[in-house]
Amino acid sequence: MKTYTNESQPASLVTGYLANDVYIVGSVEGTIQAYHAKDGKKIWSHKNPAPIISWLILDDDSLFLGGGIPKMFGEWAGSNKKGHGLYAYSLNH
Repeated sequence: MKTYTNESQPASLVTGYLANDVYIVGSVEGTIQAYHAKDGKKIWSHKNPAPIISWLILDDDSLFLGGGIPKMFGEWAGSNKKGHGLYAYSLNH
């Protein structure tokens, strides 16, 4: 198996989601990124208003995820209390 590394990605606490040769992953910094599974090249990136520490759920062309940090972990760098909640993104352009 060949591994491609073209840049570092932000830290993630959960695994990403692989669908249709695209790997989608969220980060504790709040960034969602999509990569081509074959070559590791970034397809797109989006900054979410809150850290992403939940599983990603893909349904058809919609991506759902939870944003924010549970109170038991305290404040985290980049955490914005106004940004906590459920997020939905359309993967269609």
